[in-house]
Order: sequence, then structure tokens, then C-alpha cells
Amino acid sequence: MNAKKNKLKQNKKQVNTKPIVFITVACSFFIDHRVNQELASLIKNGFYAYILSWDRERKYSDKETENYYVKNAKLLDANKFSKILFLLSAILFQFLIVFYGIKLIRKHKRMIIHANDFNTLAGVIFLKMIFPNRIQVIYDSHEFTRFVYKEWYGPIVGNIVTSLEIKFIKYFDKIITVSTPIKKYLETISNKDVKVIWNYPTESLLPKISKAKAKKALGLKVNDFVLIYIGTLRIDVALFELISAVSILKEKQLTPNLKILIVGDGPFLHQIHEMVEKNHLSDFVRIIGRVEREKAMNYLRAADISYILFSLKGMNTKIGMPWKLFESLLNETRVLTMTDTYAAHFAKKYNVGYTVASITPIEIANTISTIYKQKIKDDFHIPQKFVWENQEDEFIKIYLELIQESKS
Repeated sequence: MNAKKNKLKQNKKQVNTKPIVFITVACSFFIDHRVNQELASLIKNGFYAYILSWDRERKYSDKETENYYVKNAKLLDANKFSKILFLLSAILFQFLIVFYGIKLIRKHKRMIIHANDFNTLAGVIFLKMIFPNRIQVIYDSHEFTRFVYKEWYGPIVGNIVTSLEIKFIKYFDKIITVSTPIKKYLETISNKDVKVIWNYPTESLLPKISKAKAKKALGLKVNDFVLIYIGTLRIDVALFELISAVSILKEKQLTPNLKILIVGDGPFLHQIHEMVEKNHLSDFVRIIGRVEREKAMNYLRAADISYILFSLKGMNTKIGMPWKLFESLLNETRVLTMTDTYAAHFAKKYNVGYTVASITPIEIANTISTIYKQKIKDDFHIPQKFVWENQEDEFIKIYLELIQESKS
């Protein structure tokens, strides 16, 4: 019995000797691919992480390993979602950040806080103000904050949040983000260097099979022209327009071996099913439902085109670089994006995609037909610098610099 107690004490001591990172996430840690990749890199390089995660769907359990602990805060009842309830829950989340942050700093004496997005900042900044010499902060901005809040709550709240972000930013020791447009804005308001860490997956996710074999494994023919959408079936995704475009292509017989794969679920799953059945498109459209990420990679590997079209409702949609874009590129699958978006600029720069000028069904149908006729013969090339394994050194370098600064 005493031997067991001594072993537990020894393990606890070993954990405490590692650099401590307090990660704050305003969504579930288990569905945030970026935070998961960052955590894996931290663990690999000898850090211990405490993750405070806002479990909005209220369905995940806490998890503890020798290298990290995930605490799921269940504040928002997903069945009664409203903007007011969301805002109140976000405020409550700040108090939890302060509560657990104080517990951690008392136990470990010093730590680095990795704050993901604005929804975690108030609590983090409060901790930084209380313990200025014992806490260092990395701000990881996944979105264009000022536009998110203007679009959700109107210009008054948007302006308040913009002012707060400008005030908060002086407390950050390091700033990282997901794309060049956000980087430029953050550098302007902070007068600090901002590092872009792209949302590019790890190479380990790439299926070790060719496109032809991936198609065969999924019951498709090698000469099938496969267009895929992977993600949540929500209102801002141009899926109804895609189904209408397939009806046009079927009527004109422009792409006889066209196959549409819709992988995911969400609020509009039932309506999309109905639309496919009503228009007799089941020979062209296959609705897969939600699958594990590894299986989703198999579908992306089999596809010729990845469908990334949204109804442009705001600046974040326009400058967004979603995971599905980079997951597509990892699988050497070209993307279909909207003209005048940053994703389109990126795809054009590296010759890995196509664009549409509008999301009207006829425009989408004509573009798909044009791509189909080209047969996609060009070599696919995306610089290796975007792969997570090659970004990891830059990511960890940020942490090592903070540790060195704390010692000087």
C-alpha cells in the first residue's frame, strides 16, 4: 500500500516538473482539430496541459491522462440556444477561467495560458493582471473577432468587442492566428509580430492509398467524377443550390458519371434528403451522414473536387480558411470556392482549385461541367511548409521563447 502511495507521489512530482500550459477553448476540445494538434505537439515536446473546454453540446466527459487534463464546462443548454443565453454563458465561462486559473497558479507557481479566441479573453486578462510575473499569454485568434460580433449582435456590441480586443492585446506575450488577413489586422492593432499557424492537418491523416483505390474501396468506379462536401449541413452552406445544380446537370446529361457525396449531418439533413428524393437524384447524390475523421479522409481521398461554397454573409466567411479546405489539399483534392474570398486566392496561388462567381444553381452547374470536361490532368502541388509536421517547430519555438524570457 505504501509503495503504491509513493509511486503516486512520484508521478505527481514528475508532472509538476513539466512546463504547465492552461488552454482555454470556447467550444468542445474534442471537436477542435486545431487545439488537438497543438496539444499533441505540446505533449511531444514535454509540456503538461490543463484544458478548460466549453462543452456547448453538453455531451463530453472530463478526461485525464499523464500528460493532460480536459475539464468540460457545461454552461449552455444546446436545446434552448439563443444569442442571449450564449452571451450569458460566455460571461460565466470567464469566471470559470479565473477560478481554475488561480487553482493552477497556486499549485504550479507559473504557467503559460493559451487563449483560443475572444470568448476566453476576459478571464485570461484578469489572471494576467493579478499575476503579471507568473503568467504568460499566447492569444490564438481563429476568426476576425470584430466582424463576428457585429454580425451576431449588431454594430454597438461589435464596436464594444473591438475596443476590448484592442485594450486586451497589450497584455499578450505572443499572438498567433490562422490566416494572413487576420495577421495583418492583429499586427495593426497591437504593433507586435503575429505568427500564422495554418489549419493544415498532420500527414498521418493522409490515407496511404491512391485515388483510384480509394474510389474502389468506397464502391465507386475509377472513372466516376466525384464531388464531395464534408461538414455540418447548415443554412450558410450552399447545399440546396448544389442539389439544384445536379438537377440541371442530369437534365442536360452533361456529366453522366457525376457522383455527389455529402458527408455530415446537421439541421438540414432531412430537407436535403427530401430534395434528393423529390428530384430523383439518388443515382447521383449519396448522403453518407457523419463519420469518424479518419473515414472522412478516405472519402476526401477518393474525391476529385471538394465543395467549399457558402452564402457570403460576412467578413469571416470571406477570409475564412476552414479545416475542410486544408484537409482537401492534404488528400490532393482540388477545391471549389467562391470568387473574391481568401480561400479562392490561396487556391489560385497554388493552382489547387476552381471558383464560382455566384452560388446560383446554373453557375455551379456550368462550373462543374467545365471542370469535368478538363479531366483534371495537372499535377497537384502544395508546399510542404503547410503540413503540420513542418509547422510544429515554429509553434513550439513560440513556447520555448516564452520559457526563456521567464528565466531572464
